[in-house]
Amino acid sequence: MPKFVGSIFRFVLVFLVLAGFSMTAFLFLKNNTEKISLSDFNTDAQLAKNLIEKQFNNYALALDGLQGLYAASVLVERGEFNDYCNSLNLIKNYPALLGIEYIEVVKDKDVNNFEKEIKSDKSVDPNGYPSFKIITDSKKDEYAVAKYVFPEEYGLKVLGYDFYSNITRKAILEKAASNNELAIIGPLNLLINNQPGFNVVIPLYRNKFELNTTEERRVNLTGYIIALTDLKTFFGSAMKELVARNNSLHMDVFDVSENKNIQESNLIFHSNEEVSFTASQLSEMSEQFQLSVGGKDLVLRFFSKKALISKTEKFIPYVVLFLGIILSFLISALMYILSTRTESAKNLAENMIKEVRAGEEKFKAISSTANDSIIMTDDNDDITFWNQASEKMFGFKEEEVLGKNLHDLIVVEMDDQKYKKDMKDFSKTGKTWVVGGTFDLPAKRKDGSIFEIELSVSSILVNDHWHAVGVARDITERKKYEQEMEKRAKELERLNEFMVDRELKMTELKKEMKELKNNRNS
Repeated sequence: MPKFVGSIFRFVLVFLVLAGFSMTAFLFLKNNTEKISLSDFNTDAQLAKNLIEKQFNNYALALDGLQGLYAASVLVERGEFNDYCNSLNLIKNYPALLGIEYIEVVKDKDVNNFEKEIKSDKSVDPNGYPSFKIITDSKKDEYAVAKYVFPEEYGLKVLGYDFYSNITRKAILEKAASNNELAIIGPLNLLINNQPGFNVVIPLYRNKFELNTTEERRVNLTGYIIALTDLKTFFGSAMKELVARNNSLHMDVFDVSENKNIQESNLIFHSNEEVSFTASQLSEMSEQFQLSVGGKDLVLRFFSKKALISKTEKFIPYVVLFLGIILSFLISALMYILSTRTESAKNLAENMIKEVRAGEEKFKAISSTANDSIIMTDDNDDITFWNQASEKMFGFKEEEVLGKNLHDLIVVEMDDQKYKKDMKDFSKTGKTWVVGGTFDLPAKRKDGSIFEIELSVSSILVNDHWHAVGVARDITERKKYEQEMEKRAKELERLNEFMVDRELKMTELKKEMKELKNNRNS
């Protein structure tokens, strides 16, 4: 029972160790796959953020070009403005760009002349703009009026609008003018289509005047260039390439300029309307970046509803785990079978060794006290066992003869060739044979006589080698007795022959005497 329990314990131990390796491989592959997926996600998110940042820069460069146009001219007419925008192909090259506006700062005292100028301007439209009028909320010292609009189809919708009518717009425009920097107004509903968008603003100043201080910039301000940008198209175009490659990648944009907390109230763009704001917060993967541009602080949060792992990649770790468990069981079972067979073989070998040793001990115990000489030799005729009767018969102690060749000690009078052949066959096959003859006693025998020994040889296999076991008996006395008996038998035979002859003679004599008697009576 303990051996069985030990085998089971080894089986369980090996299985647990191998299964542990399989689980480690599973976790490594799973984590590695997830890390690769996370790395791909982070790369895509970083790329999208860079594209958005690049778009802002590109739009700013477009406005810088218009700013340069005004800086190079004392007066930029409507036709020149339109031609410049057409030459840059702004609407095609900037998908989110809906239109470009030139906003001119008009003093209240100059309003009438300004309106007359616009009404009579036929540089682009032959009919001019007879209904042009500044659209404002109230009378004020100065106005920021939309004077030129590109493309012209939007002109009637925004032309004449006073951007100072809205307090938020006015504050952002004046800040941009004071700092001589790009500014973003919005998000808001654009006047041209009432859709969410940005006004990207850059200020314009009189040429050849110092603009080092805020006061100098305020005094020399002439107007603004405003890019009307569709919010969804602006952010969506940056995502378009990545979404085409991985439709599980989504983006939320938050305006945290006023409220630094990321919450649904300051969410300005949501790339996937099918995914709720709450669900996007619980996404498996999420990454966010902060982007400051045009006085706006935006947070771009990228998320994925699922890991960016193919079904095959997701399946591989589980295949490895399954196969690992199966192999662990098979290897453990094989080792269990081998160990039990090894244990059985070991037990069998131990039992055989015990039996052999017991047999040897028994053989030695019986042989040592036997009256007959018992000698064991290997297939080279070297002595391996020599009992006490052998010591008495031949005069050698066991320690003197072990390992020595038997025929160096005892000379047997027999057919040498036949004996050698018998020995050769014996060394190969262990074939038993019987020999007998007259042995010369070794010199150590005190009487130095020659006596006869009857030797029967049988075989035994020890350690894969044949050994000869010989039983020798001193039959000298028996032979002498047999010779004496033979001599007596011959003597008795001779005497018997003599007695028979005498009896015959007596019979013959009696016959003759009878005949004589008969003759006398007649």
